[in-house]
Amino acid sequence: KTLQEHRKKYAETALAQKYYKKKEEVEEIQKRVLKHLEKYKWKEDACLDMLEAVPFTSINDWAVHIASMRKKTQETLQLAEAAAQETIKMEKEAEELQMKIDYLKKTFKETKEDQNDSKKIEGKNQESLEKPEEFKERVFEEHEHQSLPKEKHQLFKTLRVPRVPWKFVQSVQSFRFSKQQPETGEVEEKEKPVELSVATSSSSRLAENLSQ
Repeated sequence: KTLQEHRKKYAETALAQKYYKKKEEVEEIQKRVLKHLEKYKWKEDACLDMLEAVPFTSINDWAVHIASMRKKTQETLQLAEAAAQETIKMEKEAEELQMKIDYLKKTFKETKEDQNDSKKIEGKNQESLEKPEEFKERVFEEHEHQSLPKEKHQLFKTLRVPRVPWKFVQSVQSFRFSKQQPETGEVEEKEKPVELSVATSSSSRLAENLSQ
């Protein structure tokens, strides 16, 4: 009876009420945890039914397998990293080679243009650096070639057939008439062109003598 009385008195205190309140909260949490455990236990059983049997006979074998797989994974990652670095290096080398190729193409084009320009300049310098004697000879030859047509034209002018005076022709005709008197008019007509041909032949001979 005394113990029950002490409990009643203790329960009426503020500290006891706080304790009982915390105890109820803990019991409520425990109930929730038990419910979740039952739920996850049911899910675990369903997953175990779906899984195949483990090929390892012991936990040690399983641990060794996991360690070896981890080592292989690390080696694979290292190889992948090395391959990535090698790829980056090769890309840089390819860019450098492309730059060199472009530079060589540009220099080749510039040298070709310079060669063409130098050929033109050499031609001009060669013309300007001719010796005075060669320059004089070349100018003299060009002058002769240019003056030849003029000289020919002047020669043709000088070699024109001189005009035969009509008096000379009349004297020749009178001489022919005095030497040979025609009997009929037809004979006279036949002899006229002969006399003209004689005059023209004499004038052509005179022109040849002048040209010689």
